[in-house]
Amino acid sequence: PCPEGYRKAKRLMEQAEKFHRPIITFIDTPGAYPGLEAEEHGQGEAIAKNLAFMSSLHVPVISIVSGEGNSGGAGEAAKVMKLTAEDLKEAGVCDEIIPEVPGGAQENPVALYKEVEKALEKILSAYESMSPEQIREDRLKKYRNI
Repeated sequence: PCPEGYRKAKRLMEQAEKFHRPIITFIDTPGAYPGLEAEEHGQGEAIAKNLAFMSSLHVPVISIVSGEGNSGGAGEAAKVMKLTAEDLKEAGVCDEIIPEVPGGAQENPVALYKEVEKALEKILSAYESMSPEQIREDRLKKYRNI
C-alpha cells in the first residue's frame, strides 16, 4: 500500500458512511510501503488521517484475517513479533480468522467465499441491534483496548 491507496481508501470509507454500509477489511498484507518516496508523498499523514477518520465512523468496520497470517518466508518473524492471525485476534486487531481452504484460495475460491460469508454473517449479526452511535462507541472502546 502506498499513500495514494490510503487516500482512495478514505474516499471509499466516506461513501460507506454516507450510504450506511459496513466497511470490511482483509488483513493479508505486509503493511505500508517503507520507502523514502512513500514518506515524501505523505504516507504517514495519510495513514494517520485514515485512523482518525475511522474512529469517527458510525458504520461497522470489520477486520478479517485470511489463512494463517504467517505464511511465506516471514512465518517465523510473524510468530516472534506476535503478528500471526491468532495473535491479531487475541489482541483485538481483527474480528475473525478465516481458515485456509483446502488447496488454497486460488484452487478453491468458492470454498473461500463460503467461509467469508459465514464470518460476515456472524460479525454483522452483532451490529443489528446497535445504533450508529453505539457502533462508534464500540469501535472507540476496541481501539483503546488495542
